[in-house]
Amino acid sequence: YGDLVALDRTTTSFEASTSVALVGANGSGKSTVLRLLAGLLDPSTGEVERAPDVEASFVAQQHGHHSWMPLPVNEVLQMGCYRRRGLLGRISRSDRTEIRHVAGRLEIDDLVSRSFGELSGGQRQRVAIAQALLSNPRLLLMHEPLSALDQASRSVLLPYLDQMQRELAIPVLYVSHALDEVARLTEHMVLMRDGRVVTSGDINALLTRLDLPMAHGRNAEAVIRAAVQ
Repeated sequence: YGDLVALDRTTTSFEASTSVALVGANGSGKSTVLRLLAGLLDPSTGEVERAPDVEASFVAQQHGHHSWMPLPVNEVLQMGCYRRRGLLGRISRSDRTEIRHVAGRLEIDDLVSRSFGELSGGQRQRVAIAQALLSNPRLLLMHEPLSALDQASRSVLLPYLDQMQRELAIPVLYVSHALDEVARLTEHMVLMRDGRVVTSGDINALLTRLDLPMAHGRNAEAVIRAAVQ
């Protein structure tokens, strides 16, 4: 961006079925990474390489796009099927079956006849996630999908994201400033600063490393995994 270097020699790797948190202060480059991978942004220099068969779906902070507002939720979901095929056309019987299945999983099947503009913030985010899944992505990119919601909506949607990511067999990249979210929803963390990757690894180990900033902030926390007998 002009003289500002948003990313500088940024590279990382992780397992293909891993859910990954991109973490860092504002301006560290997290959102730019997601937009580059989604194809929403072209690098001014350098290259972004992605396998030709890896289609990405992007879930943003707020899905209040004006073009969606007057549409019935069912038509918004059908857009996911169109993206999967790469063209507009008639919705097939298998498409309708898949829409019902995904809508049922996210408990939005009672919303399909309503206008998207009438929905609450949490309902819109569930519709946006359903649409992303209906495009059958090989990579799911989530940019602070809960940050614009109030606490009540956030507490309702968080379990849906948790369940969805446990069942998906695709990599998920999740950007958030909320460590409780990333601790619950991801397994691997990539810590960024000034457009570079500082470190990456198992999220539980990185949260408590004293040489990293997460352990020294006011909201520092650790994760203890346990089973209730």
